[in-house]
Amino acid sequence: MERNYTVTYPEELRHLCIKNNWFTEGSNSQYEKLFYANENGCPIEEIATIIWVCSDSEKWCRRDILAELKAVQVNFYQ
Repeated sequence: MERNYTVTYPEELRHLCIKNNWFTEGSNSQYEKLFYANENGCPIEEIATIIWVCSDSEKWCRRDILAELKAVQVNFYQ
């Protein structure tokens, strides 16, 4: 099965979530859905929304999560 990563490899996306304290309010099932979306070419805006919904909204806004994801995406595809 060919993967079409939106942001980066799953391990790197997981590391990014841990480093930034994202997804602290998400379940394991939601985490799996995040990885599924990333591995199957879901638009980056939707991935940012998934992370934002499952994160502490007092610390992060969707726009800032999206900016971080885009920076990682640029490095991934270079």
